Amino acid sequence: NNGDVRFWQLQCAEDSSKAIGKGPLPSLTLRYDLMGIHNGAVELLMNVGDVLLTCGGNDGKILGWDISTGLRLGSVQCHPGRRIEEGGGDILYSCVVDLLMSGKDGSIISLCRDGSLRQFKMM
Repeated sequence: NNGDVRFWQLQCAEDSSKAIGKGPLPSLTLRYDLMGIHNGAVELLMNVGDVLLTCGGNDGKILGWDISTGLRLGSVQCHPGRRIEEGGGDILYSCVVDLLMSGKDGSIISLCRDGSLRQFKMM
């Protein structure tokens, strides 16, 4: 993955057959195809109401997208995107791998692959 995010819409069409075990037939329609939005693989997708949050690559960013239009709402640079060397000589790039949202105080806590945590308030 090169940091691409695709928005799909699931649609269920009624099956004219009333046979037991047959129900609506699902189909997927591609709504938005966002290419290269992160510098590397997308690690996390989180739906919050009508907003999709994405994280990934070594850019250390959280991006917000309007689900109904596919437009970028904004971004937060929350981690520096450092190189991490693992045993065996593998090199990984730090990126946001998890998010926690607090409805109580409107904050987001991000966890980076390098073990660091960041907390910030959303307006």
